[in-house]
Amino acid sequence: YYGYRNPNNEIDHRLRVFSHHPYLFENKDILDIGCNIGHITLSVARDFGARSITGIDIDQKLISIARKNIKHYVKTVESPRPDEAQVAKLSQIKSSEFFPISMPILYGAIDIPGFHDTRKGRGFPNNVTFKQCNYVLEDDNFLALEQPQFDVILCLSITKWIHLNWGDSGIKQAFRRMYAQLRPGGKLILEPQNWASYKSKKKINETACNFTPVNTSDDDDDEDVELETIYKNYNSIEFFPEKFREYLLSPAVGFAKSEILGYPPHQSRGFRRPIQVFTKSTMFPSERVEATPSNITPNVGVYSDSIYHKIEVAEANENIAEDLKLAEDMEVDTSQSRIKYKSETNASGLSSAEDKNEKESQENSVSELEEPNDKGNISGDNT
Repeated sequence: YYGYRNPNNEIDHRLRVFSHHPYLFENKDILDIGCNIGHITLSVARDFGARSITGIDIDQKLISIARKNIKHYVKTVESPRPDEAQVAKLSQIKSSEFFPISMPILYGAIDIPGFHDTRKGRGFPNNVTFKQCNYVLEDDNFLALEQPQFDVILCLSITKWIHLNWGDSGIKQAFRRMYAQLRPGGKLILEPQNWASYKSKKKINETACNFTPVNTSDDDDDEDVELETIYKNYNSIEFFPEKFREYLLSPAVGFAKSEILGYPPHQSRGFRRPIQVFTKSTMFPSERVEATPSNITPNVGVYSDSIYHKIEVAEANENIAEDLKLAEDMEVDTSQSRIKYKSETNASGLSSAEDKNEKESQENSVSELEEPNDKGNISGDNT
């Protein structure tokens, strides 16, 4: 896998994206799901200041290789911690020189090796652990037993394999488990494969399922069953990768917001998948408002926190109600003003008309007095 993803031993391009956001890992407890042979896990443990990181994978062979790779990562950089030779030399010194007889009396018995993890928080390589396990639980009821224990969960290029092996129910359960294992404010860093990449795997499995081997061992039988399961799951998938984000932000899971962290600058288009970050709310569940489809619509850049949607709507409704009340009051005042204005205008208009008529009457009277009598004037002149 890493041979064709990172040819010529190139640095994993996803680490280049992480290098722009070191705060995501510094002094954090991290889980890496599907760690493969541990390159990302070891790099985050060594170069990004993780307090602790646990890499898990279902394949025991890959976990064994990952554990062997620890020494290669240690040798590439100087370490202030004693090397293996110094540790072996120190182990030969009598324990009495380190633990005088008064120590058990003052502080109690020494921890039994394997029951107390003294490596946590002590820096690389003591901050990294690899474990073989299946992340998908046998029963959904076990989810109720999960406790928040990680600040960051890495889920890089693994969703397809969970999806094909355990179907829609398996990938959904895995998402809910990731949420349950994150502390408040924790982050899921997700790099899902697109649906097109499922098809290439399906073609291989379809060919394998149609091939009947002559001799089979128990291991071969198990592999045939696995291939048949993958083929059947592929044909029954309805929960496509483009629906992951909506599901993670829905009440079924509960993440508060999401954003795109970056795109790995890989020469192959298939590996230039967006790296997404989903953030768990810092509020307690009882304080949260459930998300609705209307407030998880993608936006450009950082997506807004869905839990505040109903609060904002309620405040907006209150403001609208106040505005309507104010408008009604203004309408009443305006109506009364119009009535008063109309009355005054009518009264004023009537008075003006009467004044005008009276004035015209007076002017007519004056005109009649001043108008000469032509007939009278002739008669007088003759006289």
